[in-house]
Amino acid sequence: MQSAVYGIVRFGQNKNIQINDVNREVREMERRLSFQVGDWVQGETWDKQRIYGYAVKLEDPEDIMKVYVVDSVNKKLVGRMIRVLSKSFQKVPDSAVGEEAPLAQLIDLALLTKDEEWFEQLTEQVNAIKKQYS
Repeated sequence: MQSAVYGIVRFGQNKNIQINDVNREVREMERRLSFQVGDWVQGETWDKQRIYGYAVKLEDPEDIMKVYVVDSVNKKLVGRMIRVLSKSFQKVPDSAVGEEAPLAQLIDLALLTKDEEWFEQLTEQVNAIKKQYS
């Protein structure tokens, strides 16, 4: 990739604009490659509703991603698959997903044992993790 950039710098008429265009295209390509099916993502829908879920399908030509919504301010979206612009989303760090999974199992256990105090503590921890990465 450096040789392509070098060639533009050396032979291009308007060097700054061409370099910026190449850099923008490289960043866009890296961003597209950064999403994979199954990745946990968070971002906003076209109408600015925050959602959290995982990528189900990537549609490259339109730069659209289908996301299964796990959590949202709009509770009507939870449990649905929606199409979103991938540029409005970012991957959730693996550490965040790794911290939530065991807590979700413990929450299930707290519900089964009807331990309300433990349930509240675990729910607070999950909300703190989500807030940290949003």
